[in-house]
Amino acid sequence: MKRFWTVLIAIALLAGVLAFAGCGEDSGDGFELHFKNAMEVRIDNVYITPPENEYWGDPITIAPVQKGHTIGFDFKKFDGVSGNIYDIGLIDENAMDYDLYEVVLTTGDTMEMTGNADAAKLTVTHADGNKTEYEAIIYPDES
Repeated sequence: MKRFWTVLIAIALLAGVLAFAGCGEDSGDGFELHFKNAMEVRIDNVYITPPENEYWGDPITIAPVQKGHTIGFDFKKFDGVSGNIYDIGLIDENAMDYDLYEVVLTTGDTMEMTGNADAAKLTVTHADGNKTEYEAIIYPDES
């Protein structure tokens, strides 16, 4: 009987591991994209727009993104399409702008912003696990 329970527990654990492994990088929250603020400051606004747009338009954020927090959103939030190139703009709590140009975004990507007002970068981790880094152009907000 002891052997039966040992085998049953082993099978249950293996099934749980396989189920978890099948989830991949999917966050399970149903969003197509994620943005993580790994900066030293709060991010008050995040903008995403096609490179040909002259103006940033409305932010995709409805509230500030606190340090260490992640938000999820879909391409429809900025009229985007998976696989296209975008410009990304951020404004932090100290009114510093961080601009990133020609960022490729696809469904399942996670963007992580790191650094500070002296140097910052955006790392995009794609659904397939590949990573691309973009250096930010940083300047004081003039609005």
